[in-house]
Amino acid sequence: MDRTALILGAGATKACGGPLTNEILPEAFKPAVRAKMRRENYDTLLNRFLVENFHVPTSATSRKPKHYPALPLLISLIDTAIDRKQPLGPRSSSDQLVDVREALEYIIFALLDYKLKIIKRNLYLEALEKIYGTEEPKAISLNYDIIIDNAMAQFNQNRSTVGRFPSYGCEIRTKAYASSGAYYGKLLKLH
Repeated sequence: MDRTALILGAGATKACGGPLTNEILPEAFKPAVRAKMRRENYDTLLNRFLVENFHVPTSATSRKPKHYPALPLLISLIDTAIDRKQPLGPRSSSDQLVDVREALEYIIFALLDYKLKIIKRNLYLEALEKIYGTEEPKAISLNYDIIIDNAMAQFNQNRSTVGRFPSYGCEIRTKAYASSGAYYGKLLKLH
């Protein structure tokens, strides 16, 4: 098992109850979901930006998934405009785009957090238990979500005397992660 790694993509996230990339914006702007994710008017800022620049219908009830721009393309356009210090449309200066980018990140992570809270069965944890037993887990994730992160932390909690968190193969600066010192298992997140 030393050379075995669990590789996770969008299908795995969907099977656990998480959204696919093209479902993130439509899901986040559903009125019932949006009400649970309000913070610092990020949802209002991003909504206005989408309506003004991508002609997304103003009424959330009349929106369909096809009305939203593709998330990877939207992020790339915003990042390119910020990097070049150029506006993206008549009402979006490069300075305003920094706020839009922050709002977009918040919406993505707030939706993922919301979805994580309603997951009934963690298939990732079940897979780790079945594949690794008492060995150190190794995984590669092609997803934005943190379902595998949480599953590895839970898996490690009962098995590791070394550490609860996996090594990500890069520098992580959060206090909880940095202060943990030792790590158990490996998790590479390509996104």
